[in-house]
Amino acid sequence: MSGKTKMVSFRLTEKEYKEISGRIPIGDSGKPIMKFSTFIRGAISEKRLVAVDREVEQYKVHAASKIGNNVNQIAKCLNEDNLNDLITPATYDGVLDNLEEIKKELKELLAPLR
Repeated sequence: MSGKTKMVSFRLTEKEYKEISGRIPIGDSGKPIMKFSTFIRGAISEKRLVAVDREVEQYKVHAASKIGNNVNQIAKCLNEDNLNDLITPATYDGVLDNLEEIKKELKELLAPLR
């Protein structure tokens, strides 16, 4: 059990309910990404409330994993080509530019939702 032992119940007008529930972020599934009670608890506490859409976060992890695999394949190919003396300084410059772009895209992908 979560340790929550006290139940609090109160009534709202339809307008109040719509106003409060309208502030709860909606996920890609079209549903609120947190319970009404969690939102209220966060609103009255001094803690910063962070909403998480599990589907979005799972997609981010999956996409980051795929990118990581691709970067690993690039490194393997570069190492093989280097052992066969097929690499030029221009090749390394091109790869570094691409890796910088990947880094930028990963930072955007993995940034928290706001």
